[in-house]
Amino acid sequence: MDISEIKRVDDEKLITVERLRKYEKYKLVLEQNKTGTKRKITEKTDSSKKAKLIDEGVYKKDPSVLDTVGVVIADSHGRVVSATSSGGIFLKQDGRLGQSCMFGCGCYSEQKDNGVSVTAVSTGLGEQLMRTMLPMKTCEAVSSWSIDDEESFHEKFQTFLNANFMNSAFLSGDLYKSFGILCLRRELIQPNRVSIDLLFGHSTPSLCFAYLSSNDDMPQTVMSRKANETTKFVIGSMGTVFNL
Repeated sequence: MDISEIKRVDDEKLITVERLRKYEKYKLVLEQNKTGTKRKITEKTDSSKKAKLIDEGVYKKDPSVLDTVGVVIADSHGRVVSATSSGGIFLKQDGRLGQSCMFGCGCYSEQKDNGVSVTAVSTGLGEQLMRTMLPMKTCEAVSSWSIDDEESFHEKFQTFLNANFMNSAFLSGDLYKSFGILCLRRELIQPNRVSIDLLFGHSTPSLCFAYLSSNDDMPQTVMSRKANETTKFVIGSMGTVFNL
């Protein structure tokens, strides 16, 4: 097919009721902050005909959650890959790019000569993830660890996140620090045996993920949540050994 044969889609068709409602809500909040006025924010707005569908039952879910979708994969040959897609933020500046499309900020993968492969994906506040390059820094650190070290991966991961994100000099002026990270580490420990470690951490209120190995019939799901507002961040880890 020639590219000239592709029909352009009307911009109106790309607008969903959920996103329209949120856009108008936060635009109103922004205007109120600028003018110092207060006006009640309702589910229905008058600036678009589509908004009336909210009251007609079309709008049923809360779209306030901006999800980032990511995946990390390791195969039996030690090859690793990661990918991510972010929902972005409301009222962003024209031309604003988030962490997903920035090298080492949204995702990163690395295969070492020592038999260690590691890959990671991130979510959270894009500007903070770009300043810290969290996925790339995570892979660099985790790939240098050894299963024979006295300190566990779990303990090392907590120390790493404290130093490289929560207490990062690049975020010294930020009051709220938002991240989520999922890291997969594969190491060849014998000619026919590999160790797999899955590490995760988040300062966001929650982080949900699922994992599946070639030995599993069904994926396992994890929903991690912060205990309360005083909890700075949560980390977790799990590991196993496979025969090739």
